[in-house]
Amino acid sequence: MAIVRNVDRRLNALAVGFTNEEDPAEMYSSDVVFGEREEADLTMIERYLGTCLELDRLGSPEGLLVAYPRLHGPSATQTTTVTSG
Repeated sequence: MAIVRNVDRRLNALAVGFTNEEDPAEMYSSDVVFGEREEADLTMIERYLGTCLELDRLGSPEGLLVAYPRLHGPSATQTTTVTSG
């Protein structure tokens, strides 16, 4: 599970433009982006990236709800409000 937290933290830090001083690469046991991976870790990272690409392809919160209508349908356990902005 540690690898998931590391990948999530590092990719978010890079996405918001953190410098190496703000999120030192040395904090990680291996390079989260370019480091070598074992089978299970590689599969997890591939799915993480695949999910990110899919969400990007949807383009908007509305696109997410169109692709996954159960998020706002009668079987949803919570009320989902979408605002664009």
